[in-house]
Amino acid sequence: MPAWQETANSVLKRVGIRQYSPVTRGDHVKATTLIEEIGKRDFDRLFSFAFVRNPWDWELSHYRYILKQHSHADHQVVQELGNFSEYVRWRCDGRFHTQESFLLHEGQQVVDVVGRFENLESDFRYVCQRIGIPFRLPQLNRTKSDDYRRHYCEQTKQLIAETFSGDIERFGYSFSPAADFELR
Repeated sequence: MPAWQETANSVLKRVGIRQYSPVTRGDHVKATTLIEEIGKRDFDRLFSFAFVRNPWDWELSHYRYILKQHSHADHQVVQELGNFSEYVRWRCDGRFHTQESFLLHEGQQVVDVVGRFENLESDFRYVCQRIGIPFRLPQLNRTKSDDYRRHYCEQTKQLIAETFSGDIERFGYSFSPAADFELR
């Protein structure tokens, strides 16, 4: 089975849609990887979408997720770092993928629709309508929610700004988010 089908299975399974076959690959795949596997022409014929998140909020959520998931590959390392500030320093030392890196091919955004975590329900509803499937959005991997800005000092705030500058610019994020975002 092609790797793109394995990835599709993982995503489809999470929203309760019949799969091509058993899942053997993770949930995240870069557009470039899919293009390498199926070709640019076939990729362009398909509807593609992705979701992005404010990088400061995303990193706090990621930190909490890693600590909660004892089976996560980085759990022990992150636990030994001792606190969120040290985690940010560690992540911003080259151990990251920008969100835009998943959506670009040869420097151009190739994903048709970029939804935002901040508008997850409405943007996912739009995607479901677009591909003709029932809207169903289960809550998975939910972590404690509070104002991410409280967890940053000036140095860690700046580290995220520098490390994820491409995401911040491309998707219009800031440390203090705007009230509304448009589906891109």
